[in-house]
Amino acid sequence: MTKGRQPYPQMSSIYFISPATESVEAIVKDFTPPTVHLASKRKGPAYAEAHIFSTGMLQQVLFEKLAASPAAPHVKSLVETYLNFIAFESRAYHLGAEPAEFSQLFRQQPASATQTMVGGAPDVLQRMAEQIVGASVTMNELPQIRYQKQSFGGNALKLASLVQEAFDGYVGRNPAFKPTRDGTLLICDRTIDLLAPLLHEFTLQAMANDLLQIVDGTKYLYKYTSASGEASREVTLDEGDRMWIALRHKHIAEVSKEIIAKFNQFIGENKAAKSSTAGGGATGVTSLAELRETMNDLGEFHELKNIYSLHLSISQSCLNASDRRKLIDVARVEQNMAVGLDAEGEEVEEVWSDVAPLLALPQLTSQDKCRLVMIYLLTQADLSDDDRKALLEHAKLSKDDMDGLRQLSFLSSSCSGKLGQRKPAVYGKRNARKTLLDDDAPFEVSRYIPAVKIVLDDLAAGELSPEEFPFLKASSASAGLATSTSSATAAPVSLRSKQQASTSLPSAGRSSSGSLSCFVLGGMAYSEMRSVYELASRHNRDFYIGADRVLTPESFLSLLRGS
Repeated sequence: MTKGRQPYPQMSSIYFISPATESVEAIVKDFTPPTVHLASKRKGPAYAEAHIFSTGMLQQVLFEKLAASPAAPHVKSLVETYLNFIAFESRAYHLGAEPAEFSQLFRQQPASATQTMVGGAPDVLQRMAEQIVGASVTMNELPQIRYQKQSFGGNALKLASLVQEAFDGYVGRNPAFKPTRDGTLLICDRTIDLLAPLLHEFTLQAMANDLLQIVDGTKYLYKYTSASGEASREVTLDEGDRMWIALRHKHIAEVSKEIIAKFNQFIGENKAAKSSTAGGGATGVTSLAELRETMNDLGEFHELKNIYSLHLSISQSCLNASDRRKLIDVARVEQNMAVGLDAEGEEVEEVWSDVAPLLALPQLTSQDKCRLVMIYLLTQADLSDDDRKALLEHAKLSKDDMDGLRQLSFLSSSCSGKLGQRKPAVYGKRNARKTLLDDDAPFEVSRYIPAVKIVLDDLAAGELSPEEFPFLKASSASAGLATSTSSATAAPVSLRSKQQASTSLPSAGRSSSGSLSCFVLGGMAYSEMRSVYELASRHNRDFYIGADRVLTPESFLSLLRGS
């Protein structure tokens, strides 16, 4: 709404709003006399009628406020579009949460693991629930809901119940809604894996968002040398860039080879490009230096040159930052701690002798040291108070980092036992099935498997523990697998309609072709986003991940510090 606009009382108006109190109040104000002062002295509504499009569901209190206001007779249509989430990638979405909301949800005393009551859910969870439903409805799915039983303050159960309520409300108000697929939505929180956002990653997308200045995960200021000298331009790294799609999940050691291979493929398939280049010979380009030289010959292919130059620059900048900060050495130790085994598969017993020299390296940033200390404390649960004190004295962390460390310890207190993927497996039965943990890791510095990936893999195999990840609503489809939740955990009935259709899976008539998705309250790491693409390829099935925000190591530390 623009201040100082001229009213047009004989015209219709269209409002595009977010489902917020301020939006409804602004509409009501437009139709509450006196709103118009014309030369004729007429006073009345700003417009003859209103058509309202909300990006999400209006909460009952806002709906009633609008219905009881002077605007009500003028409202000719009210459409809830469910466009209240951000489609970040083809398999990942987020809700654009504010930093303060993390503190609201994760700086409270965690409930005991046996707590089942849902009451006292913060308003922010209600909004998130409606946004999650918006994402599912957009995919035309009506999933069955499971949740992480042992989450911080019972937040996963609270959110799962509110999501179920929002689904029930949507189905009740939209009887024509006929989902084409079912599926499963697993709701968990950040405590499912506190290591993933801290570890140094070496796949291109994760590495670039950790080491380079990329805004909102997509905006990158690309600096290059042009004919007139040094120049820069902002580029967007998203799925409109085919090269980015091909490279983003590649390990940095493979990126250069992939770029060269794609370049040779292009030259081989394009006669005009082949005739204008002299480099590479019959075997094509074989090195980055040769690639740069050959690109200079592609005078008419300016856009192509820009694309290859951009991605070469990003990968080289990542490598330079890694070399400058000795991150390969840091990552080897981080992986040993997180996995619990060294690169040869031997148990890691003494870690401090590897950590201490790294903390003394002048090349490491304060953030690198803070992450290393956090990983050490998370994975070495048997530390004595004296050992912990000696570590902190040696690390010389800032006051802000110490605040973040205390908050991380508070979060980890709601986790069961020692963290690390190869310590007691609580996520599934595993039986004789070959799991992700049985796969050989191709790179020593990339051995850790995010817990979210393990959980979703077990879910796809039908082996996810119903004790650790219960069904919110038991159905005959889950009989024998799920433990029925008590009436206290069942989803409340929507306030919009007394007659609501149930969204729990019926006993028959639904296919198993739906997606398997996970929503992480507290943010998702880039390694977790990458995981759903890898799982989709592994199982030939749709996997998705959502979260209230996307995490980089820097933003995760900032959230922990409360800054």
